[in-house]
Amino acid sequence: MMIAERRNGRVRSQNGGFILNVDARPEVVKDGRIVLNLTLEYQPRASADDEPQRTSFSNVNESLGMLLVDGKPTIVSQSADPISDRKVTVEVTATLVK
Repeated sequence: MMIAERRNGRVRSQNGGFILNVDARPEVVKDGRIVLNLTLEYQPRASADDEPQRTSFSNVNESLGMLLVDGKPTIVSQSADPISDRKVTVEVTATLVK
């Protein structure tokens, strides 16, 4: 996403049971770092290897406030489904464009 400072960015994606929704609002503070408010909703699609009797999967639904350094990749969230061992990692890189 490319978002103007203090504006909202939003992505919605759904396909066959897979859901990925992201909302973000960045703000540059006086020292040049970026404050980012991020909301994430992720629901994986069942794969052929998943247990047939299993009807639900671990979903990720988070709202985060973070302080980022310009251009530095930062892992802001990690989670795993204890049954399938499916892992979800969210990495954010905020870059100031002038």
